[in-house]
Amino acid sequence: MKKLVVGALLTAPLVAQAVGFEAELGGASFTDRGDGFWYQEAFPYDLRLKTPVISAGIRQDLYQAGQYGVAFHANYVYMGKVHTEALAVADDANYNIQTKACNGECLPLAKWHGTGFSHGLRLTLEPYAYVYGWRVGIEAGYYISKNFWRMEIHDWQPSRNVAPQNLNVYDDGSWRAYPTFGVSIGRGNFDVVLRHYRNQSRTDPVYKFPAIWSKTTTLTVRYRF
Repeated sequence: MKKLVVGALLTAPLVAQAVGFEAELGGASFTDRGDGFWYQEAFPYDLRLKTPVISAGIRQDLYQAGQYGVAFHANYVYMGKVHTEALAVADDANYNIQTKACNGECLPLAKWHGTGFSHGLRLTLEPYAYVYGWRVGIEAGYYISKNFWRMEIHDWQPSRNVAPQNLNVYDDGSWRAYPTFGVSIGRGNFDVVLRHYRNQSRTDPVYKFPAIWSKTTTLTVRYRF
């Protein structure tokens, strides 16, 4: 019994040190969903889809032997805000994404101003190895995210027979889980991490105004406390 107690006391600090905090700061590049999705290439548009990204959470080594190990990460992630501006016709049927031109006479152009962000919980496993003093890791897991997207539309006129209107539409749909993966390299307490996320909104009838992006790539510097 005495040996068991001594063993428990000796291993307790190791268990306590196995869970630590970490934080990341960097940049995100959102990928839009293409011509006809909140902008039309035939008309002027400006998509500002590069934003800051921050995350913070915990890390725990699940396995470690020599220079090899496997770590678990649980982090809150915030990406945003993106901004878009476009001139486009109000009726999708009036625009041809193949020819990049109107089908017949163009309807009056509306002004479309969009803004939004993505945030959520990233849960990943990371096998890693130390190579010549550098820590190299590969992460894979899930990003459980929720998008917010707001579009202000000025002078919306789907037909010449109706007066122009100003509209506000948005997407604050349900939480969704998509795969995420990444690679990292670091030394000491610092890592540089490149990740790819799939984080698109639904396009079913319940969520009629989905966000302009379908996926996001981030490059961050991570500090492990």
